[in-house]
Amino acid sequence: MLKPINGLLCFVNNSLGSVLICNPTTGEKTSWIQTTSGKLAYDEKVVCCECDFGFGFHRPTKEHKVVCVYSIIREVEQDVMSEETICEVLTVGSNTWRRMDEGPFYMVVTGVRSVYVSGFIYWIGYSKPMIDHLFIVGFDVGREKFSKVILLPNLIGKSGPKLVEVDGHISVLDRESDKVTLWIHNDDGNDDGNKWIQEIIKMPYTLDEDSYLAFEAINGTNMIILKPFRRHHVELEYLYYYD
Repeated sequence: MLKPINGLLCFVNNSLGSVLICNPTTGEKTSWIQTTSGKLAYDEKVVCCECDFGFGFHRPTKEHKVVCVYSIIREVEQDVMSEETICEVLTVGSNTWRRMDEGPFYMVVTGVRSVYVSGFIYWIGYSKPMIDHLFIVGFDVGREKFSKVILLPNLIGKSGPKLVEVDGHISVLDRESDKVTLWIHNDDGNDDGNKWIQEIIKMPYTLDEDSYLAFEAINGTNMIILKPFRRHHVELEYLYYYD
């Protein structure tokens, strides 16, 4: 399930490329609505078909929209592959997927959860074929197009950054060994041109390199919930918050 917006819940099935929208207050819900590109997974020339979803809101029209981004790898000829990104948009209420005429010129990293912040849905992306060169891409919910690229901080680690929203700003949580760093993007920028504000999060105990630490930001606030998972057969059922 994606993070709720204005009380609406968006359930996703990445394997089938489908979504279900639910309003728990009224009890209304849609059926599972499959994208038009989901059938590409059965194309014999497609060797990889992965999708990821984003959920956003366009305040001027009060429309909730779901975005599905497909990363497709096809075998053009023997041992020759081509990559492409396909994007579809669904407006809640019409419940019909529309394929964008032009997809982004970059690939979206699937498996890294998207984040909605102030009219944009953000993903981690990379340029073809430079898969190690990661950056943040923003989808404008109102204009229905990818129109923003944000470079990641130079000091970010290689353990897989996690996107979060902190007090109305797109932010990145990065963990390198037992060090946890929060990078907050400031659209206004500082006097020196640096738009990233770095904060080191000090944990109350030393993190094991093998342990897994889950992050969850509370939208509209500057608070983050951190939960370490069990490691080495030792039960660690702790829950921390960072302000």
